[in-house]
Amino acid sequence: MRKPPQKPTSLRPQGTKITLPKPTLIIDSMEQKPYTFKPFLKWFAAIERKKLAAGDYSVAGLENRVAIERKSLQDLFNCCSPYHSRDAFVRACERLGKFDFAAMVIEGSISKILRKKLRQTSRKEGLKCLE
Repeated sequence: MRKPPQKPTSLRPQGTKITLPKPTLIIDSMEQKPYTFKPFLKWFAAIERKKLAAGDYSVAGLENRVAIERKSLQDLFNCCSPYHSRDAFVRACERLGKFDFAAMVIEGSISKILRKKLRQTSRKEGLKCLE
């Protein structure tokens, strides 16, 4: 794995020096099982938990411009169910759409998503993923 720079990154566009400090990662306080980021701790100045308007992760000072939403495969399938949380998922996507940079990280490969077999158990439970 690539190592973080020892000093802040400096750029010299058109002769002007710009120093970029390490960012502070923001993890939404509502995120129940956040990534640990242990292999990347040296890449950040700090990691903080606080309420974000949208998404699960952002960068301090850019919370209104950058948002990353994280979904497990089960969450993704439940969001696509008309019986579960589809409306909430659509609202989350609309909020993400207002950011300069937004992404949704799906914890699974596209081949796994396409291979996944679903079983609808009830309106209350939504869809269940079966391997």
